[in-house]
Amino acid sequence: MAKRKTKEADYISKLAEEQRIVITDTEHKSKAFVPLQIDPGNEVEVVEIDGGLITGLSEGEYICDNLVYTIKANTAGLNITWFLELKGTKNQKEAKHAVDQIIKSIYYMQDQAAYPQATKYITNRDFVFAAIAGAPDKTIVYALLLYQA
Repeated sequence: MAKRKTKEADYISKLAEEQRIVITDTEHKSKAFVPLQIDPGNEVEVVEIDGGLITGLSEGEYICDNLVYTIKANTAGLNITWFLELKGTKNQKEAKHAVDQIIKSIYYMQDQAAYPQATKYITNRDFVFAAIAGAPDKTIVYALLLYQA
């Protein structure tokens, strides 16, 4: 039987095996979405980065929307972090902007003085991936391997 979704902080949702969620960014009026289903024996955290984990940015400074972080990975035993940027557009130029946002997010997360709670999401990982979700008709979706141990 699947466990219930729990909240650790306002910006973190813990999901256990067989739970499902659709990650959206309605606050920024993005039409993109990422469906997520947790495999048996796995647990993850879905973390809102922009305005949650990372706050206090200057006006006009943008970082990525969310990340998915494995807590327990029974299927393959891999510790993986996925950065997610939800663009909701067919515009190819937006994909480059999304990559910049993801890179900027990682820089902020490496700043242990300003964001000490963020470093766990990018250290001691087997893989760090990034995914960019575009238009709802799936005309633009990118996945990038950022780090492999």
